[in-house]
Amino acid sequence: MKKIVLTMAIIGMICGSALAQSVTEKEVKISGYGEKKLKKAPRKVYIANFRVYFHVIASATAKSTGGSTIGGGSYKGNTYTTMTVAVDGVDVPDFQKITDETYNRFVADLKSKGFEIISTADASKIDFYEDWEMKEGGQVNYANVPGYVSVTPTGTQYMVKKETRKGREKATFIDRTPRISKELEDAIIIEATFAFPFIEMKTNSSNMVGFSSVKAKTSFELGGAAGSDGLTNLYENSQVKFTSGSGAGAAAESYLAADLKKPIALPGVFKDEKFKEFSAAKSTPAYYGNVFVTNTKDQVTNTATCDQQKYVEATTKAINGYIDLALEAFYDNAIK
Repeated sequence: MKKIVLTMAIIGMICGSALAQSVTEKEVKISGYGEKKLKKAPRKVYIANFRVYFHVIASATAKSTGGSTIGGGSYKGNTYTTMTVAVDGVDVPDFQKITDETYNRFVADLKSKGFEIISTADASKIDFYEDWEMKEGGQVNYANVPGYVSVTPTGTQYMVKKETRKGREKATFIDRTPRISKELEDAIIIEATFAFPFIEMKTNSSNMVGFSSVKAKTSFELGGAAGSDGLTNLYENSQVKFTSGSGAGAAAESYLAADLKKPIALPGVFKDEKFKEFSAAKSTPAYYGNVFVTNTKDQVTNTATCDQQKYVEATTKAINGYIDLALEAFYDNAIK
């Protein structure tokens, strides 16, 4: 009986260790300048941003343009192939739970080390935020990076410079955290962003042969969120950074960042699935004149299925592991 209990305990330790190590030191790059000056900064932090991007739908399009075939015997039509893949198995309440739990753990860790949290309500009073808008956390946004659900913690507030008609929240093009820190008496400004894409998509087409195709495969990871609103390419990279004071120009006096060296795979959450859509052009006889036929596969819907429990556990552990490494570097430089 003792052997069985001991064996189970060892297995539990191994499994727990494996899950806890979803993000390791080898996968995170710590960089910055003036980090040691963080020790001179007040024991006050303002979390200007804590946001998680969950990839929920991906779309790609391939097309080919038709024309006369070699020898002029017939005309190849145009092709247009679109694939849309959506996540199945998790929903907004899961995303909110992940965001809230990781944020609350983050704040508790900072407080345990003696850091005071400056509220957004207090931070909003500085001159820098005079023409900014305060928004409530805990409300998802679908426009910040199309295809992703952007989630902020419940019970928090955050500032935005402006919001587009489509709902995309915009800040400033240049990093202004040094100025914010200066106006908050050199308090440490923290920004934390995490993104979880779930699929890789590739397009292929040939005008000569007359075909277009879209291929995709599930690939769940902690990495970057990329999308487009039709006019602007949008990208949010996973990062945790700390800024204090205002230096020369727009630079900070102290800056410390934890970045991923490359995306970190989170296996076992989604089924290993591959998807493919293909369109071949029709041909029409030359004597029909200059006629082009368009073959279209538009708005094709596929679903990528995930295990809800594993999704919540994997993303939560990835964020917590990433934050732990960032805080370790921060405490090494900020605590006397």
